[in-house]
Parts: sequence; structure tokens; C-alpha cells
Amino acid sequence: MSDSNEVVTDPRLEKRTRRRFSVAEKKRLLAEADALPHGEKGAWLRRKGLYAGQLSTWRKDLAEHGEAGVAARQPGRKPADPRDKELERLKKVNAKLEKRAYVAEQLVDLQKKSLAPVRQRQRREQIVSTLAALPPDVPKTQACRALNVPRHWCYPDRRRRRRTAVPAGTGRGLSEAEEQRILDALHSERFQDAAPRQVYATLLSEGTVLGSISTMYRLLRRREETRERRNQRPAQHHVKPQLEATGPDQVYTWDITKLPTVTRGFYLCLYVILDLFSRYPVGWMVSRKENAGLACHLFREVLSRREIEPNQLIVHQDRGSPMIAHSFGDLLSDLGVERSFSRPRVSNDNPFSESQFKTTKYWPSYPGRFRDEDHARQWCSEFFPAYRQRPHEGLALFTPEDLYTGQFEALWQVRQAAMDQHYAVHPERYVNGPPRVARPPAVVSINPDDGQTAAELLDDPKAFHVSPTPVSTELPEVVT
Repeated sequence: MSDSNEVVTDPRLEKRTRRRFSVAEKKRLLAEADALPHGEKGAWLRRKGLYAGQLSTWRKDLAEHGEAGVAARQPGRKPADPRDKELERLKKVNAKLEKRAYVAEQLVDLQKKSLAPVRQRQRREQIVSTLAALPPDVPKTQACRALNVPRHWCYPDRRRRRRTAVPAGTGRGLSEAEEQRILDALHSERFQDAAPRQVYATLLSEGTVLGSISTMYRLLRRREETRERRNQRPAQHHVKPQLEATGPDQVYTWDITKLPTVTRGFYLCLYVILDLFSRYPVGWMVSRKENAGLACHLFREVLSRREIEPNQLIVHQDRGSPMIAHSFGDLLSDLGVERSFSRPRVSNDNPFSESQFKTTKYWPSYPGRFRDEDHARQWCSEFFPAYRQRPHEGLALFTPEDLYTGQFEALWQVRQAAMDQHYAVHPERYVNGPPRVARPPAVVSINPDDGQTAAELLDDPKAFHVSPTPVSTELPEVVT
């Protein structure tokens, strides 16, 4: 072990930030890209960690707006001026010094008061009253230190007192006649539907006091007359959704995400419907608001174009206002579509739509903020065709379009033939035998059932592990 006192920080705990390019760096990168020979641009982009779309955007902004167009822009406040930070620091220092001077002045006055010529037995009462009259912004500890008295003199009323036992009979209890009078009032036709608080307030306004509110509740509880009578819904217990899809057009998941605009506080709404089995976006729409009528229009168009038969499809969704609207539910019911809902505040119940939204907002050409609806629709019309033909890691690197159209079987044969041919030429590179091309999952599930019940888990002795109690533990040396 090294004897140095150097502190080593775990790199996993360091705060990571996004890459930002200055105007000079963007110009230098554009110049390097323009000077590259034909065919070397792809390797250069990978070395620099850039996308071709970023270079195109920089060139366009530079041509239209000059250096101001390619300057690194961040939403939010502008960077603070160092002079403002220094001024703020000096203000804090000045305020701290003023407070110290004020406290010192108060302590000097306090010491002068404590030096008044009084008798010794009256000195404590005088000091206690003087400490009680101190302004609240003067620390009590410093005041006691200045007077050379213990700190508990500031709190004479907080001294502990012995608790005396309450005698068995206090004489404050109600007699049987008084209790019966309260019960007769609660059971009367006038107050039979009123709560004890209302009965108490009404009688008190009439100048009558029968007992306290807690006494009324206590008497009713003793006779089991405090049951809930309001017609209110009890606590809801939502069932965990469990869905499976073995082919296209069996289960759709959909959600709505917000797209930021250049106008602060104004967002556009992106509706996206995904096929669960293939992750294929069967429909999308950009709108200025989140509305059940727009959702009905989108689903009516999608289901009619896909020729969905009654009792064929399940639509999984969260519990947003458009999803639980009666008009939307009536539309799906009329079309023979079953609905499935996520549990409240459980984002894992709709993971495929959430993952697709992240892919959308981290796409290389994603602009970050849109100018208006037309700009968002134009970008989405270019994004979704590219997303449908993008190899998906959860689909064994097949595209959503391959699975939705059923072309993945022929493509899998081509891939397997290529791997077999490569194995025949270089068998030494495959130490585990002939390679096998991965196939997409045959079943895609939301909250799949693991087949184990709670009773089986409790009966399994290996399901729970208890850590042993350590006999002795060597503690490190404490350095003060």
C-alpha cells in the first residue's frame, strides 16, 4: 500500500458531460473532411466519433448564419459572467462580515448589562431575562460564552421534570346519563346522517355542549358504529399486464412523447403505434396537443389500412387521458380490439414504446428542437422509414420490416449460408464448432410469466439467504 495521502477518485463516480464543439473545432473538422480522399470519409467519421449528418448540419448553418450559426448553443440560461460571480462572492463576504460585527456589538452590550450592580442571588434571574430578550439572529452559544454561564440558562423552561402518576380516578369522566344523552343525540333523526364533528359544531352554535368530538367517536367505537358510509371507491389493485405476441398484428403498443420546440415551454406531441412482435411502427402522427379525438382518428386509419379483423388485436397502453377516454374505448370496442393498461407509475409495463422514444431522440439527425409542426413532420417522415430498415439488436440484427413482412426467413438462410462458407474456409477460427446465426425471438412478451408462484418460492429453502453474524471485525485506525 502506498504511504502517500493522495486521494484516488473512482472514474465511475466522475460526472460525465456531452461533447461540445467550438466554432474553430467545427471549421477544422469540416476542412479535414473536405480534404479527405475518396473512400476514406467513413473511417475518419468513426475515428472522430461523428455522423455525416452532423457535418451537413454544420455546413448548412455556416452557410446560412455564419459563425453564429455553428456556435455551440445550449438551451437554458447563458453562461454567467465571471465578474457577476465575483460580485456575488464579495456580497456574501460583506454580508458575513456585517453579521459578525452586529453579533459582536450585541455581545458587548450584553456584557455591559450583566455588569450592573445587583445582588448575587438576583444575578441569575437578570442574566436569564437578558438572554431571553436577545434578538433571534444572535447565537445563544456565543452569548453564554461571553457571559461565562452554562448554555442551559437560555432554556430555563426546558428542564426535565419528574412525571407524576395520574391518579386512577380523575373525576373528569362522563356519567352514564351523560354518555346516554350524547348517544341519543347522535342516534336522533336530526343527526342520524351527520358526522360527530357536524353534530358537535351544530350543538355548540346552539349553546349546548354535550362532550368533545373525541368523546363522541369513542362512544361510537365502543358500540361498533363507526363504519364507512360514504359511497367512495376503495383502493385500487391493478393487475400486472402479461402479453405475448407470436406474429405481427397481434399486439400493438402505443404512447405519446413530447418534442421540444424553439419556443420555450411549447411542445409538440408525437403519437407512435408499434407492433410488439416486430417493433414495426405501423402508424405515427405529430400534433400540437394530446387529444383522444386525434388518437381515435389515428387508430381508425391504421386498423382500416392493416385490415385488422375483430378479436385479432390487443392494444397495450398507459393510463394517460387519451388512453382512458370513453370515446377512444368505444372506438376500440366497436372494432373488436381488446385493451390492456400499464399499472400506474410503472414504466416497465410499456418498455418497447419507451425504448423506441429514446432511439428517436438519440437519432444522429435529431435536431433537438423543432421550429413548428411542419418541421417535425418532415423529420419524422425521414426518420421512420430509416428506423423500419435499421437492424435491431433485440431482433437478432434483423430489421423491423423483415419481421413484419416475414422476409427474415429468407435472409436468415442467406446469413447461415455465408457463415457455413466462411467456416469451411477457416474452421480454425471457430473453436466451438460450426457457427449458428441467431434467429429473432419466436415469442415477444411484456412481463412474461416465470412459472413460479409465491407459494413455491416460500417453500424453496434456497430462495432466501441470511448473512452470518461476524464474530469480530477489525476496524481501521481513526485519524483525527
